[in-house]
Amino acid sequence: MQGNHPHNDPLLVKLQISTYEVSRVLIDTGSSVNLIFRQTLIKMMVDLKDIKPSSRALIGFNGSSTQLLGTIRLNVFVGGVSKLVKLSVIDTKTQYTTILGTPWLQMMKAVPSTYHLCAKFLPEKGTSSRSKGTNVSQEAC
Repeated sequence: MQGNHPHNDPLLVKLQISTYEVSRVLIDTGSSVNLIFRQTLIKMMVDLKDIKPSSRALIGFNGSSTQLLGTIRLNVFVGGVSKLVKLSVIDTKTQYTTILGTPWLQMMKAVPSTYHLCAKFLPEKGTSSRSKGTNVSQEAC
């Protein structure tokens, strides 16, 4: 994607969750929750017993609801910054591994750009760093 603007690609990044490099992470500025999918946790070999059960449901933009399995706290590392992030766990099929929404963006002091397919991170001290997005058509799924 060298200078192919405009486009309608989602902002997908690779980042480290716990000790695993995770690809196909969607940065979603319209999501009010951080999600990780059960299948992603299984691939990461995370003990599903670490999920704190929840009776809450996730309500989509069209009003449909999906029952949460619960929440889990995992370290997310990107741009030289590591934060313990609360992720809601759901069991559904999706092309993404994780969806990070506005709670994570604010916690990380991240500035996403869907136009440039990247996110800039402002660490506590020092210089800022950037995580370049990946084009979903170029990445093996």
